[in-house]
Amino acid sequence: MVVKARKITRKDLALRLAEEQGMTKKAASDAVDFIFSEAASELQKGSTVEISGFGKFTVSLRKARSGVNPLTKEPIRVKARKVLSFRAAQKLKNQVAGIK
Repeated sequence: MVVKARKITRKDLALRLAEEQGMTKKAASDAVDFIFSEAASELQKGSTVEISGFGKFTVSLRKARSGVNPLTKEPIRVKARKVLSFRAAQKLKNQVAGIK
């Protein structure tokens, strides 16, 4: 059985934060935006962003490599690039799995 996943947005997070903490919607929205912009800024600098109990975001460099164009079968050179990865914390993994 396939369960349709619900999508949560920044706006949803801000509304929940406002309700839970008794903040105005504007203040909650600003707080959520601040957190995400700070995390993105640090990742852009190459830093690791670790949120205890949630997980760790890291940026790594993927080396240049040889590839093949799937249409023409010609060899191509794939440039080096930065990639973002996320490793979920054990606490989050257990929560998602329903383990206490």
